[in-house]
Amino acid sequence: VIILIVLLVLGLAALMIIPFQVTGGILNAKLSYDAIDAADYGLEATDVSLVTDDGLTLAAYLVEAETPKGAIVLISGLDNPPVRDFYSYAKMFQDAGFSTLLVEMRSHGDSEGFGISMGMNEWLDVKAGAEYLEGLEDYKDLPIIAYGTSMGAGTVIIAGAQVDAIDAVISASAFTNWGDLASFNMLAMGLSEGYVAIQKPFMDLSMGLKFGLGKMKYTPINQIKKLDKPILLMHSKGDTQVPYECFEALNRAAFRDENADVSNVYIYTLAGDNHFVCQEEYLENPTEDIGFSGAVLSFLTQFGE
Repeated sequence: VIILIVLLVLGLAALMIIPFQVTGGILNAKLSYDAIDAADYGLEATDVSLVTDDGLTLAAYLVEAETPKGAIVLISGLDNPPVRDFYSYAKMFQDAGFSTLLVEMRSHGDSEGFGISMGMNEWLDVKAGAEYLEGLEDYKDLPIIAYGTSMGAGTVIIAGAQVDAIDAVISASAFTNWGDLASFNMLAMGLSEGYVAIQKPFMDLSMGLKFGLGKMKYTPINQIKKLDKPILLMHSKGDTQVPYECFEALNRAAFRDENADVSNVYIYTLAGDNHFVCQEEYLENPTEDIGFSGAVLSFLTQFGE
């Protein structure tokens, strides 16, 4: 019995330690990027300094429309590209009459912080951006939409459910939670389904132990059930970074409440492995991707005249 107990304890310890070892190189990071000039996209951008509720200073860049109908808070993903790579999106939004605040999330670029929490803390970065815009005279009565890609796509779902200043969400290739995403990658590495199934709950628990057990509720799959605002969910069916199954699970969760407003959920999917949803050859000029830009700009038409 003693031997069995010892083996059990050692086994549980191994299951707890492995997630920290596997994810440490990914999440224990401070990412730096080369500077990108808005002028290269024919834009003028104002440098903005944001302060989050937990005291971090973030770098952000405001591209304004001449007579804005609303504003977009835009964030990127886990590592690449930097948010300023999306100046091309800001140009598309500007042409449609929307200003864009591009926010470099904590632990990215010139923003403070160390460590990536897959949205558990980063939703506060979106909150800081939305509340900054809400505090500006030109935007206080205008709609604010949060746009995110990949990790950012999950983060804006969390923020949309938590932040009153956000009026709508655009989510491109969102994950459901860290355990699902880590499991997908472990299977892609060739690990057995049985081992991955055993390890999965410890992946989620490791995030709680790392960033706070009380923050484990801040996952896209949990928070989308609470989201009562318009959301555009986008995903490519062959995505090799965040599986399409995540989109399907999020879509189901959005309708799980029998009182959910079905008209608030908008969908755009496409074939192939297009993690940004906008096809790669059009990233520098997203308006040329008729399907992607049509879905996004059509969604925005409900905000402002």
